[in-house]
Amino acid sequence: MSKAKLEYARELIQEKRYAEARDVLGQVHHPTAAKWLKRLEDIAPATTAPRKQSKTRVGCWIGVLAVLILGAIAILTDPRARSDNQSSPAGSPISSEPTVVEINDPYATGLPETFLSAASQSVAQHGYINWYEAEINRDRRLIVSVEVTLTNSQQRSTALHLIADLLKQYAASTTEQNAGSIEALVSWQGGAITCTDNAGIGYMVMRAIHWETADPETIFRAIDQNVYADSLDG
Repeated sequence: MSKAKLEYARELIQEKRYAEARDVLGQVHHPTAAKWLKRLEDIAPATTAPRKQSKTRVGCWIGVLAVLILGAIAILTDPRARSDNQSSPAGSPISSEPTVVEINDPYATGLPETFLSAASQSVAQHGYINWYEAEINRDRRLIVSVEVTLTNSQQRSTALHLIADLLKQYAASTTEQNAGSIEALVSWQGGAITCTDNAGIGYMVMRAIHWETADPETIFRAIDQNVYADSLDG
């Protein structure tokens, strides 16, 4: 999720919300994050010690873990699930259910689950979600990282259209008040090698585009003009 958080931190810096940007960058293990933190010390030196992890966050993770464990037990003990697995023909599509889900929603907004449901529907006809990480930060904005593997198509054009669809689904699942940023990665087999493509975008860019009618080319052009810039200027 580092690219999504970097983009969000960059937008916070542009809005001169330095303390919040420092907090986001402190969660990212990336050379660019370290560089930006150093620049922030020159622009606006920190005046308080880093916040300790809140009990709410820890409690939320414990709650999510408990739900996942109970869900796994229910599936494993459900006779219908065993019957479905035994009767599936060889070569059938892999399940569209995510294999790894990490959600941190201390404010119980339900936004991570809302987007996951919408994303799963978009992905189902192309492949499956193999990683989904989402959190509601202290500004109550949704930060998402999602990784998809294609099974029914092995073309880059399909991957790009799916990435654009996921970005649109994210915009449709949030509002200006709670939209943060999203990073989407899609992988597919290109002969003997595994190919990947990805894109990330923040809420400031979302506001500048008509998402309902934008085509993939418009979306990626907007991304190229706004994200992944290794600079605090502009």
